[in-house]
Amino acid sequence: MLTSTSAGRPTLLVVVLTYSRDSSLKRLLQSLSLAEYGCAKVDLQIMIDVAKETDSNTLQTQGRCVQVAAAHNWLHGSKTVNRRMHHAGLSRSWFESTYDGNQDYVAIFEDDMEVSKHFYTMFRIFDERGAFSGEDVTAFCLHPNDWDVRVDRPCESTLYLSPEPCNWGPIWKREAWQKYLDWVINLKDSGSLPYVPEDVAFEYNSFLSEGKDVQSSWVWRYNFEFGQKQVRYSFTMCEPEGKEVHLAINHKEPGEHFSSKMNLQNSPDLLVFDVYELLNKISKVGGGFKPFPFLGYNSLSALGANVLGSSSSIRS
Repeated sequence: MLTSTSAGRPTLLVVVLTYSRDSSLKRLLQSLSLAEYGCAKVDLQIMIDVAKETDSNTLQTQGRCVQVAAAHNWLHGSKTVNRRMHHAGLSRSWFESTYDGNQDYVAIFEDDMEVSKHFYTMFRIFDERGAFSGEDVTAFCLHPNDWDVRVDRPCESTLYLSPEPCNWGPIWKREAWQKYLDWVINLKDSGSLPYVPEDVAFEYNSFLSEGKDVQSSWVWRYNFEFGQKQVRYSFTMCEPEGKEVHLAINHKEPGEHFSSKMNLQNSPDLLVFDVYELLNKISKVGGGFKPFPFLGYNSLSALGANVLGSSSSIRS
């Protein structure tokens, strides 16, 4: 378990990536400010990408984003606002958001997210119980369930390990994030793209082939190549009528990569729950706070070695 500096509570840097959705940014910042941190030190860094187009509407919304970021009162640690001079796009905004720092963990949120007021409480308790202590664990995902992998696990397991990238609300171990960025930089220097076997990556290879500016494909390749996982959760796997708890939702509002709002299960009501009732439920299941392992890499390792080889031989 990582050593924290705030009375046993893990320190956290929250990085917010924003571009031109000022109302989305305001909603996310408000939800972050309302969260329960206790005496933990939580620093806030707001990264504002600059417009690649200079039409009046984009420039106005950009200006409002700057105003929202500058005016937001953050009481839980330091706050910094960084505004780019040149357009970066989504993946570079992720990769260049932060590297060095003294916080135990780094959370990276896009501006159309919203968090539960209990997100840090649950994260802290999972950390205290050693849920993230494995050397093969890079991060905890605030959004429940997988989208593509659907890791097979028993009903009694509420936490589980998955290789699928967490796009919506990952909280990375600081050291794991640094190692990942080192790998990304080396791969980019070689002019390669992070393809993985088609039966592993699902649509993520198509993102690369279509030139989409996403960071998730890079996490997929990294997880596959080095056997890394992220801790995910679901509290209603065997309760089809039960209400799934969300520690974060993504409103998936129109932005640079999506022209229309995506139809997702993302009502803010999903963020409201009794934290003590939930913890009591977790403590009574067989797995408790120990994540169920992911065993899929065992069957894929030979395929990966044959198809991919070393990083320098990836398709470009």
